[in-house]
Amino acid sequence: MSGSIAEDSLSDGFFSDVLEGLDIALFERICSSRFRPIGRLPLWFKSFYSPVEHQQYDLAMQSAFLENFLIDAEAYWESPSDKRSGSRLASGVWSEGGETVARPLEAFALVAARRSLLAIVDLSSNFEDQRQVYQRARELALGQEKLALELSQKQRELQAALEQRVLNQESLEVIANTVAGNASAVLICDAMGRMQVANKALVDIFHIESGASGQRRSVLERWLQEAEGAYPEIKRVVTSGSYWEGEFESQGITGEKKWIRLNIGPVLDSEGTVSHYICIANDVTDVHYGNHGQERFEDVDPVTQLPNRHSFWRKITQLIEQATTQHQQLALYYVDLDHFKRVNDSLGHHAGDFLLNTFAARIAHCVKRTDIVAHLGGDEFAVVAQVKQLGNIETIAQRLLDSFIPPVTIDSTDFRLSASIGVALFPADGLDATTLMKHADLAMFHAKELGRNQCQFFKPAIGARFLNRLNLENDLEAAIQRGQFELYYQPQICLAEETFVRLEALIRWRHPEQGFISPAIFIPLAEESELIHKIGLWVLNTACAYAQQFAGQGIKVVVAVNVSACQARRKDFIDIVEQALQDSGLPPEQLEIEITETSFLEQMDEVVTMLSKLRRMGINVSLDDFGSGFSSLTYLKSLPVDNLKLDQTFVRELPDHEESRAITASVIRLAHDLKMNVIAEGVETVEQLDYLRQQGCDYVQGYYFYRPLPGDELPPIFDQIMEAGSIV
Repeated sequence: MSGSIAEDSLSDGFFSDVLEGLDIALFERICSSRFRPIGRLPLWFKSFYSPVEHQQYDLAMQSAFLENFLIDAEAYWESPSDKRSGSRLASGVWSEGGETVARPLEAFALVAARRSLLAIVDLSSNFEDQRQVYQRARELALGQEKLALELSQKQRELQAALEQRVLNQESLEVIANTVAGNASAVLICDAMGRMQVANKALVDIFHIESGASGQRRSVLERWLQEAEGAYPEIKRVVTSGSYWEGEFESQGITGEKKWIRLNIGPVLDSEGTVSHYICIANDVTDVHYGNHGQERFEDVDPVTQLPNRHSFWRKITQLIEQATTQHQQLALYYVDLDHFKRVNDSLGHHAGDFLLNTFAARIAHCVKRTDIVAHLGGDEFAVVAQVKQLGNIETIAQRLLDSFIPPVTIDSTDFRLSASIGVALFPADGLDATTLMKHADLAMFHAKELGRNQCQFFKPAIGARFLNRLNLENDLEAAIQRGQFELYYQPQICLAEETFVRLEALIRWRHPEQGFISPAIFIPLAEESELIHKIGLWVLNTACAYAQQFAGQGIKVVVAVNVSACQARRKDFIDIVEQALQDSGLPPEQLEIEITETSFLEQMDEVVTMLSKLRRMGINVSLDDFGSGFSSLTYLKSLPVDNLKLDQTFVRELPDHEESRAITASVIRLAHDLKMNVIAEGVETVEQLDYLRQQGCDYVQGYYFYRPLPGDELPPIFDQIMEAGSIV
């Protein structure tokens, strides 16, 4: 066949008459988005579209809807015949001409006689009846959406009000009385999930016996397990202290099944650690089962008008099945807004919903119409895109990140948010929706750990790391109860004559299965929960008691205890230290508190006040890891500190590294000018020791003298410790 279809097949005008009678606009694709009409075009088409050249139309330029559809159509036209899905590709219905004269249209891409064809069909004749049916269904669905939205807002408002009461340190008994008659089920747990408040609705809806405290403690855990099937990320979200809400099917203790809408909100104390979880639940079984067939209500999120989580699971499962048979690659992007809760709490839920709506629209514009964009709930979105190569995957990721750059204006104020994105690929990172979702969620969490406002791709090491982390978090609580922590002590050697022993207390965790676990691993985990306070209290009490036990032998032991930023910022920290000294009988001058620069950078005035109180009590204060931060010199003059601990990164390079020599000498001179002593950490060679002695360093600490030792190994060498600095 030569020439075009228009030339060879339609010269007699017969086919043109047929097309005109059917009210169809038929085109042959010339190139890209350029199309040439076949036969006469209907009048309605000419009222909407104009040719860019003689008998040529750029449909993508003139219709945003067609621009998106033609991306998919082009892939369809260029696919081999045995790879095409069906005999044609449909666009779905859209309207042209505005609200008053809108005309419903549908486009079809097809291939005939090896030609790429595009048909645009006018559906006006049979559309009105369908529209009325759709309108009635829409009105019903919107009514249900309104009810769902109102319930969601009421849950959020109740959760926020209870959170404020907990933060105001109201008694749990008072709070329990406040919610006793609330129609929503209320459960307040501590950070470990132990029940502290449960109202009557919780007992009635979920058939919990009023005296079954152990059963109540398991309610949150049971909910997490039940929801995990539809929300694989829920445990990670909750344990990391993030807000969560959603709907899932729950089975009561009597075997009946219910659909519940659950809201879990963390309460963060002044140190940013989770102190409580506030859970608000409602039975929505009647609403759920009473709306089968109302697909819009079932599938659309009422806030953003995007597919909701239920719709997302169905769509991604179908897409995976299609990708499996057609050997395609998919990319799942898990998008989580950074610090959204702060904005939501400060501006209110209506403003928060406006932000979600705005970002939902931006995210949807980052991908093709055939890709999946869903609002999973809260501040979380999911995008699933069909991709061909790594470059496409990275391009979409960057497009998503960039979509958050423009500010959102609310009441004449610009707000800027960023997002953390995790990516998992099918089939490389998982062969089913649940696995892909878990892996994308872990990658997103890794992006947040690395500083937020970035995209991270899933790697197996991320999953293994998170699983190990989760197990360690669970084991930390048991470690305190089972006495798995030990204190080791590393001597600090005076380079002049000394009449007492100086030791630094260093915690060790002897895990029953993994052996010794480094503090660098478990201390950050403890700082993210309230466990750091329990661990810190144990270290302080144990170290004070150890140092005091030698008083009867006439041996003075000064012990240094490391204090984390979380501990130092506690309002009752001074009281805790005073109690430890009182319980042990240790004189204040034999206790030294070590803090790091990060302890005071954000709350300078409060920390200076706290350190001043410690010094007035007679306690010495050391600034640990001095020189490792960027602001040390700026704050040094303001801090009431007795000792500077020179960071071992400088000591390690002595005496060969010129810059380290210069920094070390300058720090020692500066400290002495400010009437402070200097303790050098990490001394391992005689050359390092000689240089530090030459510069007038006061104390040294490191493997050259002693490794950290268990407490029972130190008394026999106390005399050696006091003499070591003058002998070497």
